[in-house]
Amino acid sequence: MEDNINSQLNSEKHYLTIVMVQVGVAIFFSCLAYWAASPPTLFLSVGCGLVVSLSLFKASKSLSLGIISLSTFLTLGFLYVTMVSADAVALIWCVTIFPALVLITNPQKNVYIGIALILLSAIGGYMQLDSQWLNLQAGIHGVQFSLILMIVFCLSLIIAHLKFNHQLNIKKLQAVQFKANTIDDVTGLQTRNSIEKLLFKKFTQTPNEKTTTSAIVLDIDNFRSINERYGHKIGNDLLCSVSKLLGTTLADEYIFGRWDGNAFIIILPHDNDEVSLLIAETLRQKINGNQFNIQEHSLSIACSVGIASSKKSHDLNDFLSQIENNLYQAKSLGGNQSIFS
Repeated sequence: MEDNINSQLNSEKHYLTIVMVQVGVAIFFSCLAYWAASPPTLFLSVGCGLVVSLSLFKASKSLSLGIISLSTFLTLGFLYVTMVSADAVALIWCVTIFPALVLITNPQKNVYIGIALILLSAIGGYMQLDSQWLNLQAGIHGVQFSLILMIVFCLSLIIAHLKFNHQLNIKKLQAVQFKANTIDDVTGLQTRNSIEKLLFKKFTQTPNEKTTTSAIVLDIDNFRSINERYGHKIGNDLLCSVSKLLGTTLADEYIFGRWDGNAFIIILPHDNDEVSLLIAETLRQKINGNQFNIQEHSLSIACSVGIASSKKSHDLNDFLSQIENNLYQAKSLGGNQSIFS
């Protein structure tokens, strides 16, 4: 553990060192652009500044710091090319860098803003065709300007499209992962992970909000022999049939899910011991008296039940331990019974 922390600290130090080196490179190119009056060198320094902004955002995890540094570099570059180096190359840089950045940074929200800025840039560029910025003596004319603008526009749209697809794929993967963590793929019920999170919230509520609850864990007896005799497909279908039976029997305010391989858990919105035991026995007897017709087989099953109340538990771990112990006791006594202690 300590080695991992030291390794992480060293990585952060190295990353900050790289950022500082990049800052030095940006300052060097800025000074060189000032002394040599070279627009390409200026654009290199501004490009380094953009890298520094993104690096600072990554290193500090601060969006505001990244935005401030990015805005500063862009503003300095804009002032330089408009007030110091007012030539055709500077105009091209001004009318393309801002729309492209707006379009690329957040394509979902800024796509129309980016397109509008590029169109305004085109209009502004053609209005300057007779000025000293954009004439034949400056080495550029309307066709060249249109070509550059079109290239920047297409590249911006391509990058924005790729970024949008990347973000969409990430959201899809997150949705799949969320479903895998919360929904059981066999029964369609909530998973153990999802139920435990719900119980954790109940146990960590403030004293004013905290409410007591009870839980029932219902485990199918001799389920392994069913899988061995009929196959796992029949076993999975049996689990689905039991889950449907629970769904039609329990009231809407009861939360239930798949707890383990052949076990289900039911969360009761009260801590009345007699009512909890009555519900557990009702479910057990209903499952025992039901014939589950699965494919060509008619199966009769029994189940063991463990019950616990949160009012008798110190925390969530104690609560779950009581349920598991009661279920184990019911199993050890031969199964097909409910234990509540």
